[in-house]
Amino acid sequence: MLSRATGYAELIGAGGIAIGVTANSVYPDCKPVYMYALHRMMNLAIRGVELHTPLLRMTKAEVIRCGNALGVDFNITRSCYNPRETMACGECDSCILRRAAFDEAGVSDPISYFKPIQLDNRFKHLG
Repeated sequence: MLSRATGYAELIGAGGIAIGVTANSVYPDCKPVYMYALHRMMNLAIRGVELHTPLLRMTKAEVIRCGNALGVDFNITRSCYNPRETMACGECDSCILRRAAFDEAGVSDPISYFKPIQLDNRFKHLG
């Protein structure tokens, strides 16, 4: 997806693209070393398109606390990989990680989940 975004950014003359990866991501393609390598590759292929990762040193919970302080309407945000109509599934890793992050941040997650999420201690540290 980032390769496509990079090509499109070059096409429209954008100076950069931004991605919201966070410090505690469990996904290999969201790790700092991957972002660094991707940025280097982008510079080899295309000049003038920068990769911005403003949240890379923040946990998901820190991002939520910051967004809450800034008045972000979290009701219009989604993380779900398998949405059910207008609801997040509540079963995918992304839903569980989102919910854990909201819990850790001490902020109520305003979205509806198709299947209610019951976090256990395995997920508390992932926020």
